[in-house]
Amino acid sequence: MEALQEALKLDPKRIQTYLDLAVVYQFKKDSASAQQTLRKALEVDPKSIPAHMAFGDFWAVQRHLPEAEAEYKQAIALDPQNP
Repeated sequence: MEALQEALKLDPKRIQTYLDLAVVYQFKKDSASAQQTLRKALEVDPKSIPAHMAFGDFWAVQRHLPEAEAEYKQAIALDPQNP
């Protein structure tokens, strides 16, 4: 986890690092930090399809299905040709 946090300091615009860090937080059962990290990823790049998909997955695991659906729909809207 420390390596990912350091990587974000070096390249705070790399979306994949946020997504990887969110997975670590989820694995550690730290949902609040995972959510905050995913929000930050979307602040950095609101058009990131992987970030919207990851946030959708996060919400689905939390059983917040309307929020999950909204994130998935946003990802689809960004690239409707991508299945």
